Amino acid sequence: MQVRRAGTMGAATMKRGGQVLTLFDGEIEVHYGFANIGSCDPASGGAPRGGPPDWHTSVHGQSNGILGGAVPGWLLLLMGLHTGTAPLRVQWSDTEPPPPGDEFQDVVEASFTPASADLRVWTFQDVYPVLLPLVADLRVRYSISGMDRGREANVREPEEPVVEQGLLHLWPAPSAPDAVLRSGSVTGRGWHEQVPRVPAE
Repeated sequence: MQVRRAGTMGAATMKRGGQVLTLFDGEIEVHYGFANIGSCDPASGGAPRGGPPDWHTSVHGQSNGILGGAVPGWLLLLMGLHTGTAPLRVQWSDTEPPPPGDEFQDVVEASFTPASADLRVWTFQDVYPVLLPLVADLRVRYSISGMDRGREANVREPEEPVVEQGLLHLWPAPSAPDAVLRSGSVTGRGWHEQVPRVPAE
């Protein structure tokens, strides 16, 4: 397992930009098209606690299929890219941020209550630290640009042009049902359509 610090990804943790905090800004290693976010467990060398839930469990009962928040303390992010590196920015605001730019074709939201402020973005053997300003009930907005391009490319090496990127924005808010705010890619709509067919456990 390799813990990658924000500094090694070319970004500074908790960089202030007006009222927005940038908690992470770099490229993550995507495997099988997804990444998980959970609280750090120091006893396991930095991996999130317990182990990540699968896609079916993460999205059960939701409207959207690309941001899983059905399991307390966990988030699951889907991308169109199967394998390779993809830029991801994680930001924090004290209040709901304005809508993302038009370059983001897919935008969804879900609620999230972290177990601690010390989070990890976890992609199999790679983990990326994300430190929250506080622990509270949060709203998470996941915006993706280029999901269809990522699906078409399938694999991307670090030296190749960026085909897909994600923006994750968090802010304190009461728990509420997830929502699809923008669904402009074929890939994203395909994942949303699969959610109702997930059997109850």
